[in-house]
Amino acid sequence: MSQKYICFHHKTYFNNSEFCGNVDFSKASFKEFTQFSSSVFCQNTVFNGVEFHNKINFFKAIFKGEVSFLATKFLYKKECSKEKDLRDKINYEKSKNNFQSSHFYSYASFSEATFEDSVNFSEIRLSANSHLSFRKTKFNNFVFFSSAHIQSKCFFSKADFENTTALDFEGSDFSAGLNVDDVIYPKIDETNQNIDILKMLHNAFNVFRNAAKSDDKMQTELDLFAKELKCSAYIKGNPIKSLIFLYEFFSNYGRSISRPLITWIISIAVFWFLHFLFLNKECYLFVFIIIIFIICMCFCKSILKLTILSLLVFAIPSFLPNTPNQALQLSLKGAVPFVSDQTTFYDRIFADDNQIENESELTAKITDNITKKETIITETSLSSVVKSDEISHSPLPFDNSLELYILPFLHGLQTIFSLLCLFLFGLGIRNNLRLK
Repeated sequence: MSQKYICFHHKTYFNNSEFCGNVDFSKASFKEFTQFSSSVFCQNTVFNGVEFHNKINFFKAIFKGEVSFLATKFLYKKECSKEKDLRDKINYEKSKNNFQSSHFYSYASFSEATFEDSVNFSEIRLSANSHLSFRKTKFNNFVFFSSAHIQSKCFFSKADFENTTALDFEGSDFSAGLNVDDVIYPKIDETNQNIDILKMLHNAFNVFRNAAKSDDKMQTELDLFAKELKCSAYIKGNPIKSLIFLYEFFSNYGRSISRPLITWIISIAVFWFLHFLFLNKECYLFVFIIIIFIICMCFCKSILKLTILSLLVFAIPSFLPNTPNQALQLSLKGAVPFVSDQTTFYDRIFADDNQIENESELTAKITDNITKKETIITETSLSSVVKSDEISHSPLPFDNSLELYILPFLHGLQTIFSLLCLFLFGLGIRNNLRLK
């Protein structure tokens, strides 16, 4: 039966029909509601280039031969009432372009078709020794493949889901194979998504990721894993959300080598200045300004700017007074914790502090003896006495016992942060090597 180029101006009903021969509706136009529910197509069926301007219903349709909807346009589009809850809205969306429970016994193609609104392929069946193609198909709004049972390869290569609201693949079986090469996925934004829809998207990304993993498509698998994590962030909320976004910022979900490496280099510079701050209190204002400047620059997108800034930061301490090398030594040892020996330097600092206390007591005793003997000693002579007893030290900023724990605290903090950066750096190397 051939119905090429025919225009159906009124509602069209082919429900419970049986088409015994080949059926060709190529380039036909259906202006109103069209129904093929429970129809049986015994031979090849062609809907290439057809335009459906209203709802269609292929509920429980059976296609025993090949069927093609190549470049077909499903143009019906109508917004659901905002007052409806999600369940009512889903039921409404499923009725627009309805292929629910259809059975395809042979090759079925929706390649290059356009669905301007929701489409329902839930509970469809695809027999073995055939395949289902959605190559370059454009989807919009809701897409349902829940409980679909596909026994042959299904192709979604270059399909466009960018403008979809939700993808429902719950309970679907694509164990025979699912091709997701170059698919354009929907955007993930919490401002226009509720939790249930985000859960649908998370499940769909998981189905696609497992398919990519089965086909050894590592890049696609990593990209889909990142989308899963982003959905999880919005679903679970804080503090999981904050941790996931930090994971994205510092490592691009484990895919970046440069981000954790540059973060680690910058952390050396930052902790250098923090150590320098506590070893040189008179420079605290200048150091504080530099730290704030570095933190602000961390949000710059240009890696080159961050690298140049790090080099400048390393050069600045050579112009500052007091202990720049000691601060650098502390920072470098904290940055590479598994090969450093922090004990020696800290012991020397604390030993110096104890030495200062002993020297202060010695000076006090000398002064008391001089007072008892009523000997007048000038400031110069007192200095010479102190010098003769080999009392010499550089002033340290430890004014009380609490400050003795500041440097070890900085070291511990840097150790933890550096281990995380180095772990993410190693993860990035591993994932990039798997892509080659």
